[in-house]
Amino acid sequence: MQKEEITNILKGREVIYAVFSGLYLFVPDKKQLETFNNIISSLKEIAQNSENKEILESINKLEHTVVSYFKADNTKKENILDEIHKTYTRLFCLGNALPLSESVFISPEHITKQVPEDKVIQLYMQCNFNMNHTSNEPQDHLSYELMFMSYLSKGTYLQLNNNKIAEASTLVKLQRYFINNHLLNWVPLFSSMMGSYNEKYDYYKPLTIFLEGYLKEDEKYLETLEF
Repeated sequence: MQKEEITNILKGREVIYAVFSGLYLFVPDKKQLETFNNIISSLKEIAQNSENKEILESINKLEHTVVSYFKADNTKKENILDEIHKTYTRLFCLGNALPLSESVFISPEHITKQVPEDKVIQLYMQCNFNMNHTSNEPQDHLSYELMFMSYLSKGTYLQLNNNKIAEASTLVKLQRYFINNHLLNWVPLFSSMMGSYNEKYDYYKPLTIFLEGYLKEDEKYLETLEF
């Protein structure tokens, strides 16, 4: 695979991870749907090339919701967005909400456990990654972990394009480690628990099913990436 092709793939990964980061951090609005709509075709291509049929089904559901939103009149748009907003609140903001942080999610009965967050913070510091300016969420929040992957993907192609092959290879290894030992350590359970929630419009459930599948596909891709 040529350097230019690898760079384009890494740039795509940078965008995908960044968009998903925002989807789990911010309350949904028109701009969020527009941003997500911009990458749906890329996500469908990934799903179509995967043996995991669930991620194709999930992205089709997401596309249907987003297309329905943009085709609707203003009143209907407000209703769709309001329902997605209510789902966000019910899923992530109420007393029985789903945890969005690794350390809380994997601890017994979802009681805060500091060790996983500390390990994540150490990795962030080693890579000069900081999201404190964005919000006050824990450092092992799903959004932060996804943005960290975006950050590492960008760092990889920048190092590669500067012919710093050893540094680029190190960042690829770090991404493999982070997906396997952090994101895939808890996102599948998060996705499974999401399945018990009902939505009027398919959004967060298929979004999370796709995210789980994408992480698994991306892990496979990283295993093949050599310079």
